[in-house]
Amino acid sequence: MKAQLEVKWLLFVLLTQVGVSESLPDAGVTELELPGRLQHLISHYAKNPDGVNVDGLYGLRIAQGALAAAVKRLSSTAKPDVHLVSVLTNITKILDKVCRESQAKIKVSEASYYESFKPVLDTPYPVTGQVKDLSKHTDSQTQSKQPVHRYDEHHGDICYTKLLGTYHNTDTDTVYHKCYIDDDCLNLMMEGGQRRYVLTHQLLYFMLAQKVGCTDKINSAIKPLSLNHLEQRFCEKIWTENEQLYTNTSPHIRFFDLDLFIEQGVLCAMQGYGEIITLSKLRAVLSYQDRATGCYGPAFRHLGGKRWNITKRKEKADVDRCLAHTTGLAAAYLALSINKYYT
Repeated sequence: MKAQLEVKWLLFVLLTQVGVSESLPDAGVTELELPGRLQHLISHYAKNPDGVNVDGLYGLRIAQGALAAAVKRLSSTAKPDVHLVSVLTNITKILDKVCRESQAKIKVSEASYYESFKPVLDTPYPVTGQVKDLSKHTDSQTQSKQPVHRYDEHHGDICYTKLLGTYHNTDTDTVYHKCYIDDDCLNLMMEGGQRRYVLTHQLLYFMLAQKVGCTDKINSAIKPLSLNHLEQRFCEKIWTENEQLYTNTSPHIRFFDLDLFIEQGVLCAMQGYGEIITLSKLRAVLSYQDRATGCYGPAFRHLGGKRWNITKRKEKADVDRCLAHTTGLAAAYLALSINKYYT
């Protein structure tokens, strides 16, 4: 059985090979076969749309945005690689179908959660084409300071939904309109000394503000800072953590850190800090992709059960033990890597 899987995997790679070696200075990128690996992942959910949850759909929407940006950039070059554009366009069509079908199911299976985050789930997530540099240092004073408030996912979700205009306080029967920003949420989302998922979820708050058109209100609320400055500070700290999670010893990233590692790379690369993704990190992430299914989560067998709360958000495993949150983010990570290395 193992030998058969190896042969199938080899055939899959050969059949999806993209002839772009002339346009890529680093042959290591070509060897990774990113378009084929991404298509394999997405094809799993084309056959199993029930396996996607809200958080997984968010990752797939980011992948849509990254692929759209890649196709646009490649098509606008003087001599576009027609074959590569065709391959990526085909993957985009498959992904579009997956998002439509999974979204229709999520509207029923996770109705309340879906409605809360609908403004960022209905369309592809735009990915900036601007390349930004990280100064790669952290504010020592902020880094050493202990957080005053304990971040919890429930409080965080309230802040997100106030921003998105989907929060309804049933106790007071108050409906909050889009771009509602209060001091309580700003203090929570700007508090220093945070790490791991709290840090990425703080950054996500400000990214959502941009996505739904609240940039001016956020900039006004955080003066004398600016949104761009704040996001750079977050990504500097996240980059430092991401470097620490990657080790020189195989498999380079511990499985229990994999979801966080990918999330860190996705959020900062989306904002233009693509240097957080490197070839060595990309290889490590790809090493966890299941060759039979194309998705992420074979180590799930060690955890047992159908649901696993890794991020204090919802994780879901399908019949093939594919983790929706991790796999959705991995799709975004691969698409952002294509955008970085193939365009």
